[in-house]
Amino acid sequence: MDALDETVERTLLVRRSLGLSKQFVLLNDFGDAGVVYLDTDAANKEGECPVYWVGTHNMRRLADGEPMDDDFDVFEDYPAWVRKRLQDEIEHSQ
Repeated sequence: MDALDETVERTLLVRRSLGLSKQFVLLNDFGDAGVVYLDTDAANKEGECPVYWVGTHNMRRLADGEPMDDDFDVFEDYPAWVRKRLQDEIEHSQ
């Protein structure tokens, strides 16, 4: 299965199970290490959406419309998140 198929499957599953709003698209689920999603309602004029890496427990809060705690990182857009992940992997492998 390719990454897009997994993203669509996981997003639809979480939308059904938690009642997550359609504006959120799950990119990765790292289990205990958190969930990465983008917020399509917060797209800038170029159509780029911010990416959030949050503690898994924050997904329930997000679905319930409650504020998240401070267990999250925000990236300007998808490329910024990818750059951070690459940097982390390079540093981890050295």
